[in-house]
This record gives sequence, structure tokens and C-alpha cells, in this order.
Amino acid sequence: MSEVIILSAASAYLALGLDWLPLIGGGAQRAAYRAARRHKASHLVLDGEAAGAVGYGLLRLRRGQAVHSAAQNLARLFPSGAAAMLLKLDSGRYWLAAVHEGAVVARTDKLYDSPAEGRAVLDELLRAYPHMRILGQDGAAAPPSLSALAAAGDAQTLLRPVARLDCTRRALPLALLALGALALANAGLGRRPPAGEAAPMPDAAAVLHMWRQADAAAARAAVIHGVSATRALLLGLHALPARLAGWALQRAVCEPVQRNWRCSAQYQRRDAGADNADLLAAAPQDWRLGFPSIDSALAQWRPRAGALPPGFQALRSSAHNLRHLQSALQAMQPAFTRMRLGPARPLPIAPPHDAQGRTPSRPAELPRYARRSLRFDGPLRSAGMLAPHAHHMGWKKITLSLRDAVPPGLKASRLHISLEGDLYELLDPGTRPAEAGGPHD
Repeated sequence: MSEVIILSAASAYLALGLDWLPLIGGGAQRAAYRAARRHKASHLVLDGEAAGAVGYGLLRLRRGQAVHSAAQNLARLFPSGAAAMLLKLDSGRYWLAAVHEGAVVARTDKLYDSPAEGRAVLDELLRAYPHMRILGQDGAAAPPSLSALAAAGDAQTLLRPVARLDCTRRALPLALLALGALALANAGLGRRPPAGEAAPMPDAAAVLHMWRQADAAAARAAVIHGVSATRALLLGLHALPARLAGWALQRAVCEPVQRNWRCSAQYQRRDAGADNADLLAAAPQDWRLGFPSIDSALAQWRPRAGALPPGFQALRSSAHNLRHLQSALQAMQPAFTRMRLGPARPLPIAPPHDAQGRTPSRPAELPRYARRSLRFDGPLRSAGMLAPHAHHMGWKKITLSLRDAVPPGLKASRLHISLEGDLYELLDPGTRPAEAGGPHD
């Protein structure tokens, strides 16, 4: 087992360095104690019967000493999505912890002697969880202090002695132990069946949990910008200088990076007296300027227009969008040169598997999600009408180009914008994706 240390913070004690195992299916408490006893742990932490992971370790605590798990408290502070932090301790060591949908990620809650070791693990986590927020980096929230972690604890994040349950279970009648083993087996957590005997499928509650976890993973992968981020990004493009210190804007492109944005703009030297020094002096402070050639410049910046928190909260139905959203788009269609709303297609969801690699059927009571491709082209000013209707839209690429002089009109402007993305919605019960509204162009 890993080394565990106890630190005092805000009149509480925190344990750092526990080992963690994921829990799948029902009977979390029984499975957690079984795992802790199997690893000869003295204490464990389990945040409720529906916990997604159990933490355990070998500790020597004073009688009556109350100790909370620092990693489980981090999960309390970040109950949705994925987040990780690397914290330097007063001892000079570094503590790394990561959480995912309110559960501590296995092989984290570890102590390292150097920051390089911790950063190497963070790189591995980002490969496994591409949308994970590294606290304190790239606009993510600052990592909580030990005092803030201690304040997040309650009775459910306290370490419990493992031996106490052992003694209780030895006193249980044999019949109750047999019933407990049967319940674990029904949840897919019991012993492996004899050779040649098929293991039972997980029970209904376990199947529902497995599919909800699969839906949550799909929701984390979906980037939805919504109204405020769309409006903020468009306002930023409106404010982009068309001419600056003798240089003229040619094209700007904004693309999402995880849940933030990365933008770049190409400028061409127009005035004979214009030079790099003038552009560097006039450029906004948040720009990073490069000069690919003697007459061209490339500006790069990160807008403050992040995506919505991960999840499919309050998605509108395909029937609602067919009646209301598409009507609103039809009203503004004359102001665009192109408007495309693709057909509703089922959102790809990686199906869960039980311990035997089988995929249980998706429960009928779970919602079904769909995605439509979007494409809007037209004058920059027209995009402002779109922003109030972008509640569940996520953008893959936004391009602003400066076109040659054209006669101004409803659909004509030198500043031309193209928005490509997706609309997320709920499929109505009993509706096939093809019935949820075909493409509009």
C-alpha cells in the first residue's frame, strides 16, 4: 500500500496518500469493506452507498482521532466533470489528486518528491480524460488549499476502521452471510462463478448506474458554449481592429481547446511606412505576435469565453426545437448567405460492460440524446441575431474574413463570418432520429 500522511488543517486532520479502487454496481459498502480487508487496510473512506470509489490505507491513529480523506473532500468540491490538482506541501513534497464525476480517480491521491513526477502523471491523466481541468492552469479555478479541503469534509468523508466491520461480520449468522454473498453476486461484485457456469447479468439498479455513467462520459465529451460564451466571442470579433498601425486584417479563426478558446488573426502590411515595431506597440496586451514573413503578421490570443460546465442539463426536446428554434432561424435566414441545420442523429455513447465483458440493454427510462450539425455563413452583424438562440449549441470553428469591396446589403458585407458546430437536444419518446426534423439549407 502507498505511504499515507496525516496533516492538520483548519482544526481538522486530513489523510493524503490513500489507495483507491473504483466501485461498479450496487452493494458499494460491502464491496468496499471486502476490498479493504483483501489489501489488509486498517481504514477506509466511502462517500455513501452510491460511492464511485473506495479509498483505503494502513494508518495508526490515536483513539478517537477523526481524520478525513483530502482526496474525497476534493471530490466534494468538484462533484461533476473531471479535475486534478498538484499541490506543494510545507514539507517540500507534492500531492497529486484527481476526481471524476465525484469519485477519486484510481492511482491518484499520491505523494511525489518533485513537481516533474507529478506533472508526468498529469500528462497521463489528460490523455485518459481529455476534458479534465488542471486546477490553476488554462483559466481553470485555483486549487483549494488544505484548509479549504478540510472545510469540505463531513461524516461521509471520515476514515472508518476496517476491523470493526470484520468483528461484526464474524458474529453474523451463516445464513445472513450467504444472503450477502448472493446480493454481491447479483450486482456483479461477488466471486467468479464456477467454470462453465454463466455469471448472472447485473441487476436493474446496477445496469441503470452503468448506463448513467456512460451518458455522463458522453456529456463530458460534448462541448456546449451556450448564449453567453457565443455572445462574448462575437463581441470580441466585432472589436477586432480592421486596421492597426498600417496593417490590415485578412482573416481570423477561433477554435475550441478543451473548454476554452484559441484565436488567431492574420494581418497584412498595407502602409509603406508601417513596420513590426509599430504593430507591436499598438497591439492589445493579450496578443502574442509573430511575423511569418516581412509583410505578414499573426496575432494569437485566448478569449475569456469558456464553454458551459459539462453535462446535458435542461436540453430541449427535438419537438421543441422543431417548433420554436427552427422557426426563429427561419425568421433570420434572409440575413445569412447560408444556413444549414442537419438531421438529428443519435449521440454516440460508448456502451458499458460488466465484469464478463457483456453489454446490458439500455434502460428504457433513460433519455436519448441527439446531435445536429450546424453551419451559418453571412455578415458578421447577422451573427448577433443568432447568439440569443445558442442555448445548446457548441462551436467547432468560427472564421471571420475580410472580403473585397462589395455593395452593402442584407446579405453582403466586407466582414464575413462562418460558424460551424453542433446542436444538442433530447429525442422525444418513441421518435426515431429521422423523424426529428430533416436538414434545412
